[in-house]
Amino acid sequence: MHIELTITQKCEDLTQPADLFLNTSLIISIDDSEIFTINGINFHKIINHPIVYAERCDVESFLIPFNKTWGISIDLFKAVFPYEHNFAEAVQNQFVSVFKWLKIIHNVKKDRSLDRPLPSDLLINVRKVLNS
Repeated sequence: MHIELTITQKCEDLTQPADLFLNTSLIISIDDSEIFTINGINFHKIINHPIVYAERCDVESFLIPFNKTWGISIDLFKAVFPYEHNFAEAVQNQFVSVFKWLKIIHNVKKDRSLDRPLPSDLLINVRKVLNS
């Protein structure tokens, strides 16, 4: 299995320094087949947002009304699944093995006994999804 990730970013006015990605495109190819294409990715920090406030208010056990939040907006998410491609082999055997291998190399272990802050909230907005 061969996985390739191509990232392109259009140079635009970066007036907001909190933006990490602005108008970025990703193409994920597996065995020379372009499987996922993601265009117009904008990844930025959200200071406040009414939807996030409303969602957090619905959970009684949350102590704070707003957590560190990142916004991800995507103009187009396209997935193409060629008939001849063996996705079970790519995902179950190869892709999962890569993550396990990286965890072993970097000695990443989940220690639930430590008192850690919650991970950041994500607000994801996708304008258009295509599947072919």
